[in-house]
Amino acid sequence: MPNRAAFPERFHADRRGAVSIMGALLLLLGMAVSVMVIDAGHAYLARRRLQAAVDAAALAAAGDPANAQAIAAGILGTDGYADTRRGIETGVYTADPALAPASRFTAGGDAANAVRVTQTIAVPGYFTAVFHGGATDVTATATATQSPIVSFSAGSDLAALDDGLVNAVLGGLLGVKLDAVGYQGLAAANVDALGFLDRLATAADVTAGTYGDLADATVTVGQVIAAAEAELNLQPGATANAALRVLQTLSVEVPPTVSATLGSVVDTALWQDRRIGSIAGLGDGGATVNLFDVLTALARVYGAGHLVDAGTGLALPGGDGVTVKLAVGEAMQSATGPVGTGIDTAQVRLAIDATLAGVNLNLAGLPLLSLNIALPLYLEIASGKATVSAVPCMPGGTRATITAAPQAVTLEAGRVDADAMQDFGAPVTAAPSPTISISAAGITVATVQEAGSLTLAAGAPVPLDFTQGQIDAGTAQTAAGSDAGALFSAFRGALVPSVAVLPDTGLTLLLNAVLSSLTAAVQSSVSSLLVSLDPVIDTLLGTLGLRLGAMDVVVHGVRCGRPVLVR
Repeated sequence: MPNRAAFPERFHADRRGAVSIMGALLLLLGMAVSVMVIDAGHAYLARRRLQAAVDAAALAAAGDPANAQAIAAGILGTDGYADTRRGIETGVYTADPALAPASRFTAGGDAANAVRVTQTIAVPGYFTAVFHGGATDVTATATATQSPIVSFSAGSDLAALDDGLVNAVLGGLLGVKLDAVGYQGLAAANVDALGFLDRLATAADVTAGTYGDLADATVTVGQVIAAAEAELNLQPGATANAALRVLQTLSVEVPPTVSATLGSVVDTALWQDRRIGSIAGLGDGGATVNLFDVLTALARVYGAGHLVDAGTGLALPGGDGVTVKLAVGEAMQSATGPVGTGIDTAQVRLAIDATLAGVNLNLAGLPLLSLNIALPLYLEIASGKATVSAVPCMPGGTRATITAAPQAVTLEAGRVDADAMQDFGAPVTAAPSPTISISAAGITVATVQEAGSLTLAAGAPVPLDFTQGQIDAGTAQTAAGSDAGALFSAFRGALVPSVAVLPDTGLTLLLNAVLSSLTAAVQSSVSSLLVSLDPVIDTLLGTLGLRLGAMDVVVHGVRCGRPVLVR
């Protein structure tokens, strides 16, 4: 009989069938790994497909952030992804390497330039569901941005480039004389912004640092002219040749001491943190600088705080003439940038003297009465605002939208001190003074003092849409308030006359008896004078890029770019 007591020892020592047992165990392990690989591969494939759909949705939505929700939802829905676990956010993407990738996108804001799309789906497992009884959540996120840029100017009314008036204003501010054709030549010339800035950086010996550092550098008119000439030589043609002839004249006549910080002449905000020379030129359709805007910005910077004789002896219909002295506050500049980029127009003060002599009052019983008017007026124009509000980049449609708000205007009767006009840190109040003398046979028998003020509030923001045809043609559009161009006419109702009849003239009693008729006749003549001032002052202000109660906007170029995925 077998020895049963020795069986355990024999079994432990027996090696037959060991491979089969190990094979069975490895087979079970292999099956388990295969199950995991199949389910993991399925989840990975599902995530790849989800990421591709989310990427496509973010790219499409970034091209039109205003309609991002509908666009992204439509693409994800077409690919079969439900909207119950989806997030679509618009916001601002800042391409700053100094920021952590997670901090570069900020949700919300009015000037959205990016869209972030997040989608979560449940991926069921083929075998793993047996063990944990559910599906695996897979999430994909994509952020896309599009940063189209616009180069534009606010207040450049090309129709106002009248020979005498432009020279009266810019000549007084800058010390240069050109004809209207010359100014029109500059107004039609645009040069590549980056190439222009890089040349100015070399001229100003700022070869290191960022374009933000360059904005603080001082440049002279000579350096600006040289940089503009070099850029114009890269784009031969009739427009460039006309502008080159003007620049050559300026290089001879312009005072060598005229200088300004570059940032007050050309807007560098778009490339504030980029190193000088690190960006290739944008070419056709890119950011450009208008040369007339550069010249006028230099003039305003140089003339800021100075009192300039802007119009001596300008003709008035039905009047003798008008003299105007102006003081310019901060400079206005062109701008280049994405949605949210803005321009502030210059703050301007004008002292106006309008004259009208030898007007017969035609009063019954007093046929020899005449009056001489020397009406002093003070006009202050506050700063206005123009902002890039949208860049749809629609082929054949709107390429850019600029929202412009005309500036507030205040008009007062009275004289102002010249020093006070130049101090933009303090308000100015006009002092009433006798402005009208009434005479009979050459003898003054009465005087009239006019007082009053009128304020036009800043106009409501007006969106101005520009097509590619309007951009190519340099078409100016106007945002105007209801009282644009009619300030002086409206001022008639605000004037309050004070008539003083002089004693011992022999006509004292008679004049006092007809005082109301006399006052009405005087105001009728003053009203006619004020009406004639509207077109004259409006045209004069056009040379400063300003209009009463209105703002002109010109778009020089739009670069639309393409939406790109970012971290």
